[in-house]
Formats: sequence, C-alpha cells, structure tokens
Amino acid sequence: MVESESKIQEALEKEAANALQESIKRKGDKSYYYAHAPRNVDDPTLATIIEGEGIVTGGDPKLLVKDLPKMEPVKQVINIRNYHWHDDDDKIRVSTPFEDTEDKVTVKFEKEGFELIHEASPTETRKLIIKSLNKPINPEASSYRIRNRKVVIILMKEDVDSTWYNLTKN
Repeated sequence: MVESESKIQEALEKEAANALQESIKRKGDKSYYYAHAPRNVDDPTLATIIEGEGIVTGGDPKLLVKDLPKMEPVKQVINIRNYHWHDDDDKIRVSTPFEDTEDKVTVKFEKEGFELIHEASPTETRKLIIKSLNKPINPEASSYRIRNRKVVIILMKEDVDSTWYNLTKN
C-alpha cells in the first residue's frame, strides 16, 4: 500500500511539473509559473553577472573612501522652561537654576523682552527667550547676576508705579 501511494505521489508531481513547463512554453516569461521554473544553477557559464560601479561581484575588497570628512558636532539648543519671577516694586526679578561659570552666560535686553543664552558645552546651548513682556522695560538699566547656583535677571520697569500680574502679555 505504501508503494502505491508513493507511485501516485510521483505521478502527481510529474503531472504538475509538466503543467508548469507547458505554461512556460506557451507564455514564456509572462507565465505565472516562470519564476518557479527549474533552473540549472550548477553551470556558472549560464549565470548572468551584473557588473558596474558600486556592485561587488567578488575579488579583493575595494577601498571606497580614504578619509572621512571631519564632521562638526551637532549643536543642540535647549529651551529653559524652569524659571520663576516676581514683581519687586520698581523691577521684575526672573530666576532660573544654573550650575556653570559666569563667562558662559549672556543676556540681551530689549524694550519688550530679553534673551538669556547659556553656552553649557560646545554641543549644547540653553536659552530662555521672552519676547513679549507684559509691559515695557528699561533695557539699559536692566542687568543680571549669578548667585547661589542660579541666574537672576533684573528687569527695570519703565513705569515704576505699575504692578505686573503676569510676566508676558499672553
């Protein structure tokens, strides 16, 4: 019984192979079964060798690039979001934590805002930018100092009698 089953299996495989070959014979490379056709992979002379720039077909390794160009480190800019402020009669004080040397900090004052720039490292810059203060300030009289591991920005009010309930307009 096992022999008869194996003979049936062989006959089915032969019939399937013939149908595959017949389809390829009739339709050529347009046949659905074309990709599944048996190929002779033992004869390298029948192989198609594709050559060209950037295609490796064997042989010794080739050096692609001798020296890579020097890359500048990417500079990351981080917005400072951790700060607090309070109205102190004729001035506004803005404070933010700080753990570096004073020479790496610059503050630019404008009538409607200020910009704190901290060069933390060659690849990192921290910034606190406020462009729309609640009311105008006096940029020439405004200043900053670094004390007790924080930067304190002192914004001198243009109208010293005004009270600020918000740091910014929005």
